[in-house]
Amino acid sequence: MVLFFLPFSAVPRSFAYSIAVWPKSHGFPNEGDLPYCDAHHLRAAEKRVNNKRLDKDFQEGGTAVCLLPWGASISDCDVVNYETSTTFDVPPMHRGDVARMAFYLEVHYGITEYGLELVDRQTYQSSEPNFAYLCTLRSWHEEDPVCSQIIPSLQHQLLKRKKKKFFFLPSLH
Repeated sequence: MVLFFLPFSAVPRSFAYSIAVWPKSHGFPNEGDLPYCDAHHLRAAEKRVNNKRLDKDFQEGGTAVCLLPWGASISDCDVVNYETSTTFDVPPMHRGDVARMAFYLEVHYGITEYGLELVDRQTYQSSEPNFAYLCTLRSWHEEDPVCSQIIPSLQHQLLKRKKKKFFFLPSLH
């Protein structure tokens, strides 16, 4: 199993079941809220990394922190990440995925009663349905594009959806 925010497969003792890319406190705090359990933004993560992330905004840079082995000095660290008191950086191999998960949630739930929106201002420790930083997420999507092996599958899924809409919505004929 590949744990989110770590560059390899591992199942440490402190394994946590999931991490929400969009913090639940930012617009859908109740378990009954649809985005709360939407699998498009839930990933397996190491519990201590999840606790370090909290509801911090995504942004590059900050102070170095060792993720593996946990608590080791930076010079002895296998996985270094960066954070500030309000932001959390994402290792480059996961940045595009994080961006696209956030985009999905905004598109899917932004026009609903949840009103999720990506913004370019700090949202840490806010209960507003906003999450930051939009500019950072855009650049991460461009720097870490969708894997070319996945694109044919995505195109096939989109084609199937278009055919269903065409069939079920006579106005599209």
